[in-house]
Amino acid sequence: MRGSGILCHLTSLPSESGKGCLGHHALRFLDVLQSTGQSVWQMLPIHPPDQYDSPYASTSAFAGDTNLLDPDIRIRPFTRGGLLDFRKLNPWVHDWALYQIAKQQHGGAAWSEWEEPIRRRETSALEEMRGRNLKDYWRHIGEQQAFEQQWSELRRAAEERGVELVGDLPFFVAGDSADVWANQHLFQLDESGQPIAVSGVPPDAFSDDGQYWGTPLFAWNEHRSDGFSWWQKRVEVALKRFHRLRIDHFRAVEEYWSIPANSDNARYGEWKEGPGDELLTALCSVAGEGRLIAEDLGIIPATVIEMRRRHNLPGMAVLHFAFDGSEKNPHLPGNITEDVICYTGTHDNDTTVGWYSSIEQNTRENIARALSGESTIDKGERPIHRRLIRAALASRAATTILALQDVMGLDSSARMNTPGTREGNWNWQFMWTDIAQNDLNWLAAITEATGRWQEGRFSTGGAEDGGSLGAGVGSSTGMGDAAAEGIGRTRGDVQGGGGDGKPGEVVAYFSAEIGLRSDLPTYSGGLGVLAGDHIKAAADKGLDFVAVTLLYRRGYGRQHLDGDGRQTETFPAFDPRTILEDTGIDISIPLDGKSLYSRIWKYTVESEFGGEVDVLFLDTAHPDNSPIHSALGSRLYGGGDETRIRQEYLLGIGGIRALKALGIWPLKGIHLNEGHCAFAGLEMLRQGWSREQLSRRCLFTSHTPVPAGHDHFAWDEVEAVMGEGLPDDLRPALGGATCSMSHLAAHLAGKVNAVSKLNAEVAGGMFPTTTVHPVTNGVHHLTWVGPAMQEVYDEFLPEWRSDPAELRKSQRIPVDNLISARRKSRAILRELVEVCTGVKFDDSTLTIGFARRFATYKRADLVFRNIARLSQFGRGKIQFVFAGKAHPKDEGGKQLIANVISASKELEGKIPVAFLEDYSMDTGMAMTNGVDIWLNCPVRPMEASGTSGMKASISGVPNCSILDGWWPEACDHGVNGWAIGEAADERDDERDAEAVLDVLENEVLPVWQAGEKSWLELVRGAISAGAGFSAKRMLDDYCEFYADFS
Repeated sequence: MRGSGILCHLTSLPSESGKGCLGHHALRFLDVLQSTGQSVWQMLPIHPPDQYDSPYASTSAFAGDTNLLDPDIRIRPFTRGGLLDFRKLNPWVHDWALYQIAKQQHGGAAWSEWEEPIRRRETSALEEMRGRNLKDYWRHIGEQQAFEQQWSELRRAAEERGVELVGDLPFFVAGDSADVWANQHLFQLDESGQPIAVSGVPPDAFSDDGQYWGTPLFAWNEHRSDGFSWWQKRVEVALKRFHRLRIDHFRAVEEYWSIPANSDNARYGEWKEGPGDELLTALCSVAGEGRLIAEDLGIIPATVIEMRRRHNLPGMAVLHFAFDGSEKNPHLPGNITEDVICYTGTHDNDTTVGWYSSIEQNTRENIARALSGESTIDKGERPIHRRLIRAALASRAATTILALQDVMGLDSSARMNTPGTREGNWNWQFMWTDIAQNDLNWLAAITEATGRWQEGRFSTGGAEDGGSLGAGVGSSTGMGDAAAEGIGRTRGDVQGGGGDGKPGEVVAYFSAEIGLRSDLPTYSGGLGVLAGDHIKAAADKGLDFVAVTLLYRRGYGRQHLDGDGRQTETFPAFDPRTILEDTGIDISIPLDGKSLYSRIWKYTVESEFGGEVDVLFLDTAHPDNSPIHSALGSRLYGGGDETRIRQEYLLGIGGIRALKALGIWPLKGIHLNEGHCAFAGLEMLRQGWSREQLSRRCLFTSHTPVPAGHDHFAWDEVEAVMGEGLPDDLRPALGGATCSMSHLAAHLAGKVNAVSKLNAEVAGGMFPTTTVHPVTNGVHHLTWVGPAMQEVYDEFLPEWRSDPAELRKSQRIPVDNLISARRKSRAILRELVEVCTGVKFDDSTLTIGFARRFATYKRADLVFRNIARLSQFGRGKIQFVFAGKAHPKDEGGKQLIANVISASKELEGKIPVAFLEDYSMDTGMAMTNGVDIWLNCPVRPMEASGTSGMKASISGVPNCSILDGWWPEACDHGVNGWAIGEAADERDDERDAEAVLDVLENEVLPVWQAGEKSWLELVRGAISAGAGFSAKRMLDDYCEFYADFS
């Protein structure tokens, strides 16, 4: 596919701050590209520049240049929350923040001149420095988070306009950078941190002395020893920002110019062997096909070109280098091949007008001869910049990129950089009034005339899916012979927990939502996170297991709260290529008189014990779908009944067909996690299972304890969607005016279970003809126990990782070690609360936590119903932290959030109350580890299980809860936590509100005030209780059902 684009760095855009712009000016430039038929925007590196404004000598190979942010975003980086999540997902930002603080403390000196403990990165010195500069530490992280958020908006806007972003990766890294300081072993440095040898290039056409870059050389043996992981992470981060990435100075992959560090120029260097194919193989494994570009300009040995081609990387051709008179010159328009990107000039060249004015007459004659074969040139095309643009666009190169200065016909005053010089570069910036409409009209016309107009080059899969690049969404295959041929090529890559995934041995697990990690927006709350824990436990066990869900391009929604606690939501688009693997396989199922196509993506859960389980995601953002069908994969729980039934149809029918398409067939059995998945049972009947086989080989897990919580669809709608796949006897058998999906699942499955003993009792009333077995939920201990507690468990209960029941032996942990671990966990949360909310928690005050979905039956504000009493006994003794989202359409749940915020204002100066915005899995882990009491106030028996309390308990945090869900099974009052009130099922908010305060005032606080060692007995009790509620124990229970699948 032929395309073209513009080279223009962000700092060249108009800006109110004078440093370029990542906001509205960048969006306007995208509009210019789209209006002229351009499909590529190439930029220079976007990292913080050095003192000479060079983006190629940055203080970070990962951080973004925050000077490019819109001013209002840069001023308040913490308002969106999620800092802990961002740091966890971007480990480099920790070193970047510390580097910034240390550099400021040392007056801007290079890191090699810092005091020795900081220079050598001694842990105690770094922690002490971070502690003294906590606000600055999180400010630097927040600024990078803001950069990523605004960059994501730019990338999404580019995709909506059919424009791909091409970035630039400098091969070498500045010596005075966070990366070299944080990874000193990866560079050729002496004991004092000074480089032993540095980079550059020998004398060439640009400089008689060569170019002395001065950046330290890599210690390649160190990089090889860990599979080039630092390089892989670098490319991975860059490709989350860009669609393609140019590797600058590509020649250094094969050989690089090594200059003694004490030299003052590049003449006396020597060529050294580079990492070669090993590095490129490692990088291509991360980048995927077609996303890396090789800058192979200059005097390049043929071996470098051969290496580039071995790895299918396009190279570069530059017309300014084409006219030396040689007919074999690879830069001549007629010699340019499809596997290079053609440029008129790069950022290191003069503008075309400036270049032409400085070249010799013989070179001008060579140009005339080379371009003599042009078709008739209009009078408007006589200027040299237009002649070269036309030649570039007419070349055989698949992609042509034009410098914006050349489109505008500017002279040398607009040159971006002169290699070998430091002063006066990187300063060119245009104003919108500088771009003549005539130039844009001409560019649009010549782009179309040369066959490069690519409007809509990327498929967006419909208006509501958020945009997906064409790469990774191929043509539909349906289930014909061609698809079967492709299936055979990919089956070996799809893993069951036991490794070989033998046909007939795999259990398939279906769930409408699955929570595996914070940045994979395919979960809303407890149901999805539980599903993720179930899958992780299956991987730990080495079970032959596969999971199926839907891919939601806009997730459940990001939460935003105003000053009064009013919740609003945004739905940013998710690009699956940043996390998931594209299987390359599509399925199609009949729906609404046409085909619904879905691409199958895959995520592999890898256990530290060697097991693996694949999770399959069905993606409707497919180019062959209608906008309505594409939108089915837009939002989790976001539509009405017409959307929901079609999503559940895709999950059940499409999920089974996806397994068959990938060769995971036949199945041992299916496990339906909630009624959303019931259609999978009907599809198994269509695939050949008898009713008896389905009954023996299907398990249905019900979570929702009240009939109103289950999906009901009109029978006419079910019949319209299912068509002939709906058995004739089903409607009479189920009865009712509507089809209950949970009753359908229970009718088809031979076994039904609920997720706690109390929940099973309640569910038995909903499914009176079925025995409902209790399998109480559990949590994946290795996911939810925080780092401080993991460390102490590893030391004193080393078998806990493989067998969390070992935590019942918590008495073996010495007092001082357990106290230290709890203090560390509490400190992490206090820091997070202060940075994200501004609320300062006291380290000696009892911290009470509440975090879960804000639904009315969960009564988040129950503890604040009698604020006068709470203030009287709690002032200076307790503090609260809340988190959680309400469903976008749940006004009652949103009001609960507002009630909590209102209470926080009323209690200001008496009892600190913080609310952490945009609750996520990582925030949840910090809270369940960092509070002292986990509060739960549901209306009994509405809480099916309540896994957040298990996460707290297994981390050493006692529960204080209504006797609902799992807590009646676990609670030993006063030993591992407290029960609130009696086990009464009738709702009485006033009674329960007073019961909460009774427990806090009369039982919890006295133990807390007795001191840490007294409290520690409750901590040990909580740990021992939590040991019985692990996902391992839960999966062992489920395996008794799986064993009966036959």
